[in-house]
Amino acid sequence: MVIAARSPGDVSSSATAEELAAVGAALADPTRVRMLRLMQANEEVACAALEATFALTKSTISYHVRVLRHAGLIRVRKMGKFYHYALMRDEIERHFPGLLALLAATEPPQVAVAASAETAESAAGCDPEASAS
Repeated sequence: MVIAARSPGDVSSSATAEELAAVGAALADPTRVRMLRLMQANEEVACAALEATFALTKSTISYHVRVLRHAGLIRVRKMGKFYHYALMRDEIERHFPGLLALLAATEPPQVAVAASAETAESAAGCDPEASAS
């Protein structure tokens, strides 16, 4: 697959070597690609949904989210003690045209809804700045 080419004079949308490396590292893990695809299919995804959908621990989710956020691919919103994640669509399209189309071409994971208050309560610890164990 080909990512759309930019015109040589379009300096405002060009990515630095560091940004490109961070995005490459973020996309190097299939779990993170699936997380991005899930976020693309939904406006915003709660940490509890990630935990249930991917059967990952909070520390592992935090690690993956931190990598995606540092790559500039997602934004994190905290509401009370709960975390919600969303794609930074405009930034992605500006710096990496065609990446959203590549994500759309992959099968989206099925969202598992947090079925119990215990699952929702446990997801409160999905802090992307917490250290992964």
